[in-house]
Amino acid sequence: MAKSVIRLSNSDRKRVAAVGCKQSRILSGLKKRAVAKKRTRFYLDREEQFLKLWLVFTEGRWPAPVRQFRFCKTRRFRMDFAWLAEKVAVEIDGGVFQKQATGHRSIKGIADSMERQNIAVLDGWAMLRFHARDLEDRPEKTVRMVMDLIRSRREDR
Repeated sequence: MAKSVIRLSNSDRKRVAAVGCKQSRILSGLKKRAVAKKRTRFYLDREEQFLKLWLVFTEGRWPAPVRQFRFCKTRRFRMDFAWLAEKVAVEIDGGVFQKQATGHRSIKGIADSMERQNIAVLDGWAMLRFHARDLEDRPEKTVRMVMDLIRSRREDR
């Protein structure tokens, strides 16, 4: 899984700490490494990065998603994140700029992703897909889009 380097400001750390026990346990898996004498950075895989952004921008007021939710009983398809009550899913795609097409980037991987998304939509799921760069370049917009979709699904019930 691709790694990313991001920095948490002190205010973000306080927000994350204030979220509560259940969601703070999610963040306990973050790997903290000192990369310079006075700097500490968090190395996050894309899913952990999305969770961190979700907790910071929603300030713990929105439910945490289920990670790696297996939504299809006949296939081993999983969603990166799922909000079960609203049937909203988020997929984080990455690695498109790598030289070799392997795994999810191969022709078979892309076809499987399309099939997975089509099965989810036919089952009533609304799915948003983001590129890994969306998390770095437009983090607030990414989280807002998910919040807007969840809000609209709640209103439709």
